[in-house]
This record gives sequence, C-alpha cells and structure tokens, in this order.
Amino acid sequence: MNPLTMNTHTVYLIIAAGLLLAILVGVLALLYARRLERQFRQRCETLEAEVSRLTANARSMGQRLLAQEQHLSTTTTSMTNETTDSYRQAAHLLATGLSADEVASRCGLSRAEISLLDALRKDGATDR
Repeated sequence: MNPLTMNTHTVYLIIAAGLLLAILVGVLALLYARRLERQFRQRCETLEAEVSRLTANARSMGQRLLAQEQHLSTTTTSMTNETTDSYRQAAHLLATGLSADEVASRCGLSRAEISLLDALRKDGATDR
C-alpha cells in the first residue's frame, strides 16, 4: 500500500472528525450567542425599569409644577384684588376728607402711596 494513499476508513475518520469539530464550534457559537442574548435581555429589562421610573418622576414633577402654577396664579390674583381694594378704599376715604396719615393707617398703605393717590385724584378732578 502506498503511504500517500489512504484507506477508506481513514478518510471517513477524518471527515467524521471534521464534522465533529464543526458541530462543536457551532454549539460553542450557539452557547455564546445565548449568553449574549441573556445579557441583552437583562440590560433591556433594566433600561425599561429605569425609563418607567423616570417617566413616573417626570409625571410627578409635572403635577407638582401645575399645582405650583395654580397656587401662584391664585395668590397673585388674591394679592392684586387686595391691593386694588386698598387703593379703592383709600380713594374713597380721601374723597370724604380724611387726612393722608389717617387714610394710610386705615388702608395699610404708605404715606407716599396715599399722597400719590390723592394727587392723581385731584388731577383727575381738575381735568373734568
């Protein structure tokens, strides 16, 4: 028998070894792919939980912001109404002839505000 020629059994053995090696490489690649898939799924779950938490926090902050805006609007309206009422009352008291000091103490306004209000009232009366 020629040493360069192989018998059929040897050829089959080499082919079987090659197939076994290919199967082994395929199984290892499949196991590695599954491991990567598991890591990917875990990362996705972590990110989904984080997005849910951030969304809940954003909603909560939005609700608090809306509540603060509403409170600010109510407070501003209330303060505006109180100030307007104070000026109306002061103008009425000035028209009745009370002194600026007396009007200032009754209305909770400064003496300067009362003086300005009185000057505007008098100026408006002379324009008519």
